[in-house]
Amino acid sequence: MGYHPETLVASFPPCSPKSRIGKVLYRLSPFIGFDIWHIDPERRSEGQRTDDSCGWFDRRPREYGDAVDYVLKDATTLHEIKLILARRTTTLAPFYAGVSEKQLAYPRLAAGDALALCLMVARELESRRWWNGQYGNEGACRSWWRKTFTKRRDVNDIAMELALDPLDNLSSIEEPGSVVRLIAGALHRRFKPWWKHPRWHVHHWKVNFHLPRNLRRMLIDKCGTCGKRLGWNYCPVSDGSKLHHSDCYGMGAAMSCKP
Repeated sequence: MGYHPETLVASFPPCSPKSRIGKVLYRLSPFIGFDIWHIDPERRSEGQRTDDSCGWFDRRPREYGDAVDYVLKDATTLHEIKLILARRTTTLAPFYAGVSEKQLAYPRLAAGDALALCLMVARELESRRWWNGQYGNEGACRSWWRKTFTKRRDVNDIAMELALDPLDNLSSIEEPGSVVRLIAGALHRRFKPWWKHPRWHVHHWKVNFHLPRNLRRMLIDKCGTCGKRLGWNYCPVSDGSKLHHSDCYGMGAAMSCKP
């Protein structure tokens, strides 16, 4: 399942007005409102999905790239990672009555082992980024200025999030290399400067004004199920090719499921 190339960057006016001016602007939104969308060019990029080539969920290590290469060549660190991964045991997955068809089980690490693994790898990556350098440049080991006036980043919080989140954690990873690269990507996303975020790719922006859209839906666009106009300021449901009233689309789906 891929990502949609369009991602909402910002909307005007804001969706939850709290002040008196905000309430007035919100009521005028069908006439003066607009949305800014980022359109991903979907080009090929090494280490990144084609449908997320700009990196909204960046998987590349970037400034941790040299540190990743160093860790993957360090036999001692890889040996420790393999020892921790060897402790994976088969664990029952959560069973949701009425949703899950049967009880599932899969190998994963205990919370303590996952925490130790993420802390060890994250701290090693940050140490190598700071001490050995990044992008091929010299680090603190050969720069008295960097050694004196810079310090290592605190990566403990993000390591704990990666290990202890009950729904999305790294306790089921199997390969040492995957562990190192995933943690490096997470560190890069956490510390990436705000101005490097894809939302500031102005050349990929598309502005959608509410007034022309509402006029088109009121006068031109029709429901793909009932054939009637969608209506002013109506938010329809899309099936990928046509727009529908939410009630009509639900009824159409129910009718198609009848034997």
